[in-house]
Amino acid sequence: MGADLLPFLSMVLVQVGYAGMNIISKLALDSGMNPFVMVAYRQIFATIIIIPFAYFLEWKTMPKITKHILFQIFISSILGATLNQCLYFVGLKYSTPTIACALNNLLPAITFVMALPFGMETVGIKRKSGQAKVLGTSLCVGGAMLMSFYKGSLINIGESSIHWRYAENIRQRNSSNEENTFLGPLLIVASCIAWAGWFIVQTKMSKAFSAPYTSSALMCFMASIQCLVIGAFEEQHIKEWSLASNIRVIASIYCVRP
Repeated sequence: MGADLLPFLSMVLVQVGYAGMNIISKLALDSGMNPFVMVAYRQIFATIIIIPFAYFLEWKTMPKITKHILFQIFISSILGATLNQCLYFVGLKYSTPTIACALNNLLPAITFVMALPFGMETVGIKRKSGQAKVLGTSLCVGGAMLMSFYKGSLINIGESSIHWRYAENIRQRNSSNEENTFLGPLLIVASCIAWAGWFIVQTKMSKAFSAPYTSSALMCFMASIQCLVIGAFEEQHIKEWSLASNIRVIASIYCVRP
């Protein structure tokens, strides 16, 4: 019984972790941290963390790194790290953690649709399994979009007795809320499309290069350079790159997802 519950509990913990990431990241963004700076630090920390695993676990056994593999890793760094995360965190800046979590549910549906032309997925509309895929995809997309874009009447569920004074102070200082009910969700959806493309490239690459730690380390290293260049153009004030604030350090490390 315990072994059967382990995958379920693991996925629940993953979702809790993503929810925490959205909340902590939103606080860092509300404190004035540039989303491009956050993404650059995130990739740098991810590279530092993953390199020891790649060296000690795969250095002697990994397949040969060819030009074709390097190109696939480069494409992965653009789609899954740079483009996906830049779009996501800019979108998070202009939306809320709840909307970001809801729109992440579009990822399986988008991946399914994008994988169809590559023959990685089949519909089989005449079979019950195919009909379930189509129905599940429609419900997933419809539910996420409804929650994100529909603005109905507020339901009064009372005020929470839990108050995080630090978060309240940040929100008060940033009283000019930059939420945009269209731009924020749109950017998050775009990040899901980039992430889905990363899954497709990774599926192809993993068949020829079965060294996940090494490929992740190279991907994060390439993404670090890309994000540093983008961040340098976007934020040219050195003081805005400071990690003196605790929430910025915590957000940059917490958000590491090689």
